[in-house]
Amino acid sequence: TAPKELTPGTVLTLERFVPTDKKGSGSFAPVGNVATVVQQDGSFALVFEVNETGRYGYTFGAPQGQQWVGVEFQLKTTLPHWPLAISSKPFWNSSMLNS
Repeated sequence: TAPKELTPGTVLTLERFVPTDKKGSGSFAPVGNVATVVQQDGSFALVFEVNETGRYGYTFGAPQGQQWVGVEFQLKTTLPHWPLAISSKPFWNSSMLNS
Protein backbone atom coordinates (compact mmCIF):
# COMPACT_ATOMS: atom_id res chain seq x y z
CA THR A 1 0.00 0.00 0.00
CA ALA A 2 1.28 3.47 -0.88
CA PRO A 3 1.99 5.99 1.88
CA LYS A 4 -1.18 7.94 2.81
CA GLU A 5 0.32 11.18 1.42
CA LEU A 6 0.25 9.67 -2.09
CA THR A 7 -3.26 9.98 -3.48
CA PRO A 8 -4.80 7.74 -6.16
CA GLY A 9 -3.41 8.63 -9.58
CA THR A 10 0.02 9.64 -8.25
CA VAL A 11 2.82 8.37 -10.50
CA LEU A 12 5.52 6.51 -8.55
CA THR A 13 9.01 6.26 -10.05
CA LEU A 14 12.04 4.11 -9.27
CA GLU A 15 15.50 5.63 -8.74
CA ARG A 16 18.86 4.02 -7.92
CA PHE A 17 21.57 5.52 -5.72
CA VAL A 18 24.65 6.41 -7.76
CA PRO A 19 27.73 6.86 -5.55
CA THR A 20 30.27 9.57 -6.37
CA ASP A 21 32.94 8.36 -3.94
CA LYS A 22 33.66 5.57 -1.44
CA LYS A 23 32.51 7.65 1.54
CA GLY A 24 28.78 7.33 0.84
CA SER A 25 28.25 10.50 -1.17
CA GLY A 26 26.06 10.43 -4.25
CA SER A 27 22.54 10.97 -5.49
CA PHE A 28 19.54 9.10 -6.84
CA ALA A 29 19.03 8.79 -10.60
CA PRO A 30 15.94 7.50 -12.46
CA VAL A 31 15.98 3.83 -13.53
CA GLY A 32 14.79 3.93 -17.14
CA ASN A 33 11.05 4.32 -17.52
CA VAL A 34 10.15 2.27 -14.45
CA ALA A 35 6.95 3.74 -13.01
CA THR A 36 3.48 2.82 -11.80
CA VAL A 37 0.34 4.59 -10.56
CA VAL A 38 -1.34 4.52 -7.14
CA GLN A 39 -4.75 2.84 -7.52
CA GLN A 40 -8.04 3.97 -5.91
CA ASP A 41 -7.53 1.54 -3.01
CA GLY A 42 -3.96 2.78 -2.40
CA SER A 43 -2.33 -0.28 -3.94
CA PHE A 44 0.26 -0.32 -6.70
CA ALA A 45 2.25 -2.91 -8.63
CA LEU A 46 5.84 -2.60 -9.78
CA VAL A 47 7.73 -5.00 -12.02
CA PHE A 48 11.25 -4.29 -13.24
CA GLU A 49 14.33 -6.19 -14.36
CA VAL A 50 17.73 -5.70 -12.75
CA ASN A 51 20.60 -6.24 -15.19
CA GLU A 52 23.57 -5.40 -12.97
CA THR A 53 25.15 -7.52 -10.27
CA GLY A 54 25.99 -6.02 -6.91
CA ARG A 55 24.26 -4.26 -4.02
CA TYR A 56 22.34 -1.13 -4.89
CA GLY A 57 20.11 1.26 -2.97
CA TYR A 58 16.79 2.25 -4.50
CA THR A 59 14.02 4.70 -3.73
CA PHE A 60 10.48 4.33 -5.01
CA GLY A 61 7.94 7.11 -4.64
CA ALA A 62 6.97 10.60 -5.78
CA PRO A 63 7.78 14.22 -5.00
CA GLN A 64 5.22 15.97 -2.80
CA GLY A 65 6.02 19.67 -2.61
CA GLN A 66 9.56 19.96 -1.24
CA GLN A 67 9.65 16.34 -0.02
CA TRP A 68 10.11 12.91 -1.55
CA VAL A 69 7.50 10.46 -0.24
CA GLY A 70 8.19 6.79 -0.74
CA VAL A 71 10.30 3.88 0.41
CA GLU A 72 14.00 3.09 0.21
CA PHE A 73 15.38 -0.43 -0.09
CA GLN A 74 18.49 -2.37 -1.11
CA LEU A 75 18.81 -5.21 -3.57
CA LYS A 76 21.75 -7.53 -3.89
CA THR A 77 21.94 -9.33 -7.21
CA THR A 78 24.33 -12.10 -8.21
CA LEU A 79 25.03 -14.08 -11.33
CA PRO A 80 22.97 -17.24 -11.69
CA HIS A 81 24.61 -20.55 -10.87
CA TRP A 82 25.63 -22.16 -14.14
CA PRO A 83 24.78 -25.82 -14.74
CA LEU A 84 27.73 -28.22 -14.62
CA ALA A 85 27.15 -29.06 -18.29
CA ILE A 86 28.35 -25.62 -19.35
CA SER A 87 32.09 -25.40 -19.84
CA SER A 88 34.60 -23.34 -21.75
CA LYS A 89 35.96 -26.34 -23.69
CA PRO A 90 34.87 -26.62 -27.33
CA PHE A 91 32.47 -29.48 -27.97
CA TRP A 92 33.14 -29.88 -31.68
CA ASN A 93 35.80 -31.81 -33.57
CA SER A 94 37.49 -30.46 -36.64
CA SER A 95 39.74 -32.34 -39.00
CA MET A 96 41.66 -29.09 -39.50
CA LEU A 97 42.73 -29.11 -35.85
CA ASN A 98 44.29 -32.56 -36.30
CA SER A 99 46.26 -31.72 -39.49
